[in-house]
Amino acid sequence: HELPEVMVVIEDVLYMATGTEYDLQRALGVGMQADGEG
Repeated sequence: HELPEVMVVIEDVLYMATGTEYDLQRALGVGMQADGEG
């Protein structure tokens, strides 16, 4: 499934805000579970 560009923007904002890289497409695919890995 292809997510809209806004998801890429959100990923960039989260990366800049937290210093952690997010893979939202993958996260949504597994049900947005935050395991705190990394």
